[in-house]
Amino acid sequence: MRVAGGHVVQLEMRKAVQVIGFQGVTTTHEELASALNIKVAPTVMFMGANGMELAGRIPGVPLLEFYGAYLDERVAHAINKLRAKRRLPVS
Repeated sequence: MRVAGGHVVQLEMRKAVQVIGFQGVTTTHEELASALNIKVAPTVMFMGANGMELAGRIPGVPLLEFYGAYLDERVAHAINKLRAKRRLPVS
Protein backbone atom coordinates (compact mmCIF):
# COMPACT_ATOMS: atom_id res chain seq x y z
CA MET A 1 0.00 0.00 0.00
CA ARG A 2 2.85 2.39 0.67
CA VAL A 3 4.06 2.02 -2.93
CA ALA A 4 0.57 3.02 -4.07
CA GLY A 5 0.66 6.12 -1.84
CA GLY A 6 -0.93 4.70 1.29
CA HIS A 7 0.17 5.01 4.89
CA VAL A 8 -0.15 2.66 7.81
CA VAL A 9 -1.24 4.35 11.03
CA GLN A 10 -2.28 2.89 14.36
CA LEU A 11 -4.73 4.82 16.53
CA GLU A 12 -4.86 4.26 20.25
CA MET A 13 -8.63 4.64 20.55
CA ARG A 14 -8.65 5.32 24.29
CA LYS A 15 -5.76 7.78 24.44
CA ALA A 16 -5.70 11.56 24.31
CA VAL A 17 -2.52 11.57 22.20
CA GLN A 18 -2.60 14.37 19.64
CA VAL A 19 -2.84 13.68 15.91
CA ILE A 20 -3.64 15.79 12.87
CA GLY A 21 -6.95 14.69 11.35
CA PHE A 22 -7.89 14.43 7.69
CA GLN A 23 -8.97 18.08 7.54
CA GLY A 24 -5.63 19.26 8.96
CA VAL A 25 -7.06 20.03 12.41
CA THR A 26 -5.34 18.80 15.55
CA THR A 27 -7.43 16.26 17.44
CA THR A 28 -6.70 13.25 19.63
CA HIS A 29 -6.57 9.56 18.82
CA GLU A 30 -9.63 9.07 21.03
CA GLU A 31 -11.65 11.82 19.31
CA LEU A 32 -10.67 10.61 15.83
CA ALA A 33 -11.64 7.02 16.66
CA SER A 34 -14.99 8.30 17.92
CA ALA A 35 -15.53 10.45 14.80
CA LEU A 36 -14.77 7.39 12.64
CA ASN A 37 -17.29 5.38 14.68
CA ILE A 38 -14.70 2.84 15.77
CA LYS A 39 -16.17 0.81 18.63
CA VAL A 40 -13.93 -2.27 18.81
CA ALA A 41 -10.20 -2.94 18.63
CA PRO A 42 -8.70 -3.91 16.42
CA THR A 43 -10.56 -2.25 13.58
CA VAL A 44 -8.65 -2.23 10.31
CA MET A 45 -9.61 0.60 7.96
CA PHE A 46 -8.34 1.68 4.57
CA MET A 47 -8.56 5.45 4.20
CA GLY A 48 -7.72 7.87 1.42
CA ALA A 49 -5.98 11.19 2.06
CA ASN A 50 -9.34 12.93 2.32
CA GLY A 51 -10.63 10.53 4.98
CA MET A 52 -12.85 8.50 2.65
CA GLU A 53 -12.78 4.76 3.19
CA LEU A 54 -11.20 2.95 0.25
CA ALA A 55 -12.39 -0.52 1.25
CA GLY A 56 -14.70 -2.06 3.80
CA ARG A 57 -13.38 -1.99 7.35
CA ILE A 58 -12.65 -5.11 9.35
CA PRO A 59 -13.96 -4.68 12.91
CA GLY A 60 -12.47 -7.10 15.42
CA VAL A 61 -11.14 -10.45 14.24
CA PRO A 62 -14.01 -12.27 12.51
CA LEU A 63 -13.38 -15.92 11.69
CA LEU A 64 -9.67 -16.12 12.36
CA GLU A 65 -9.24 -18.81 9.67
CA PHE A 66 -10.37 -16.31 7.00
CA TYR A 67 -8.86 -13.12 8.41
CA GLY A 68 -5.87 -13.21 6.05
CA ALA A 69 -8.15 -13.55 3.04
CA TYR A 70 -10.37 -10.69 4.26
CA LEU A 71 -7.30 -8.53 4.77
CA ASP A 72 -5.78 -9.38 1.37
CA GLU A 73 -9.06 -8.60 -0.38
CA ARG A 74 -9.42 -5.20 1.30
CA VAL A 75 -5.77 -4.29 0.71
CA ALA A 76 -6.09 -5.12 -3.00
CA HIS A 77 -9.30 -3.09 -3.26
CA ALA A 78 -7.73 -0.08 -1.52
CA ILE A 79 -4.60 -0.26 -3.69
CA ASN A 80 -6.71 -0.37 -6.83
CA LYS A 81 -8.58 2.74 -5.71
CA LEU A 82 -5.31 4.55 -4.90
CA ARG A 83 -3.83 3.56 -8.26
CA ALA A 84 -6.94 4.72 -10.10
CA LYS A 85 -6.77 8.11 -8.39
CA ARG A 86 -3.06 8.51 -9.10
CA ARG A 87 -3.00 6.55 -12.37
CA LEU A 88 -0.14 4.40 -11.06
CA PRO A 89 1.08 1.46 -13.11
CA VAL A 90 0.17 -2.05 -12.04
CA SER A 91 3.22 -3.86 -10.65
